[in-house]
Amino acid sequence: MKNISFRIVIVLSILSGFLSYASGIVITERLKNASVKEQRATTSAFSSKDEVPVYLRGISGQGQSVETPDYSHLSDKIEVIFYPVDGKSDNVDTSFFTMHNIEYIKSESYLIAYVPVGLISELEKVSGAYYADVSDHAKPMETVSEGRDAINATKFILDGVDGAGVKIAVLDKGFKGYLDLQNRGELPRNLTTVDFTNGQQPVNPSVGDTHGSACAEIIYDIAPAAEMYLLKVDNQVSFSNALVYCSLNSIKIVSCSIGFDVPESFMAGGGGGIDAYIDTSFTGNKFLSIVAAGNEADHTWFGSFQNSGTRYTRFPNGSDFLSVNVPTDADITLMWDDYNGNSIYNIYVYDQYNTEIGHTNFVQDPMKKVIFSNYTRPNKLKIKIFQDQDTSSPNGRYMRLVFSKGNSSGDVVENSIDRNPESSLCMPADA
Repeated sequence: MKNISFRIVIVLSILSGFLSYASGIVITERLKNASVKEQRATTSAFSSKDEVPVYLRGISGQGQSVETPDYSHLSDKIEVIFYPVDGKSDNVDTSFFTMHNIEYIKSESYLIAYVPVGLISELEKVSGAYYADVSDHAKPMETVSEGRDAINATKFILDGVDGAGVKIAVLDKGFKGYLDLQNRGELPRNLTTVDFTNGQQPVNPSVGDTHGSACAEIIYDIAPAAEMYLLKVDNQVSFSNALVYCSLNSIKIVSCSIGFDVPESFMAGGGGGIDAYIDTSFTGNKFLSIVAAGNEADHTWFGSFQNSGTRYTRFPNGSDFLSVNVPTDADITLMWDDYNGNSIYNIYVYDQYNTEIGHTNFVQDPMKKVIFSNYTRPNKLKIKIFQDQDTSSPNGRYMRLVFSKGNSSGDVVENSIDRNPESSLCMPADA
């Protein structure tokens, strides 16, 4: 490169789905005082099988010529950036580009040319720059969650298993703040949002729960190339409509980290409406549902009614009450397996001093809930289950107590004998 008084170094790493290896291209200039020994030392630094050293014809401090390599395995063009003398792109002579119909663009301080691989060795004819290199593209400054490495997902991503070509839907109660996550690079710039609680309008990022946004962020960490859908739901109807939407739009992965405490799920044994749709969608190869399960393992009691002789059930600990630790704003829900709806059970709640603080009402409904919104006493409670009416199954009726919240340790049920986390599934985890 007689017309350029500088040293050009181009190191190229091309990663492509069509290539199983990368190639390195090194162009050196201004070797007036360089020795052959120095050149060989430089060559040995790029002697691995994945990086092939390239010295273009005529570049040698001793006037030696190096054979021009075969570039046929590379892509058609290489994006080369030129650093002009005095920082002015007008200093770069573009006649070589014009003569060979090479596309180039300029800013005030840089020039980028899209050079065919067959003309790389001719770049010595370009003058007016002091340095040239393969253009380095900007990258998003992503924030990767700790979970990605914890489940070894990073290895798969580096191996090319990154979700490309797959549509993933996140079903949740809200996606507040998802725009902020996009701006920080923690969610993809292009995603689809649908609010099934509001006429299938786009999701409002300023209202609702942030839980769905957090779930989507984790999925994006693990499958950064997937096409993502954020679908807002709030009840069985909107949830079911969202599942239909997934089928119609060829969405293959449905992530759902929410659940329903409803008698339909408990009594049908995983055969309720939502459960059935998830099951048939999987067997019909429509989509795979990934559903949260076990989150309430420490927030649930499951067992059968055993009459203690006073129409209160006897718990595994041998007494007629269950000791629990819940905050003052907890919901306590009782469900039981009555397909006919003729039985009546109620829960009575006492504080640690055996003072009654609430109970459910005498209603034929296989689901009862008591809410302590104004309860300000210590959070250690005693719960009793009373059989008001049941002629079909006076003993052995299966039932479940669900506590919406627990203390920080997660041990809602105080006595370990009474705990059975394996029976904590709600809908649709029981599908």
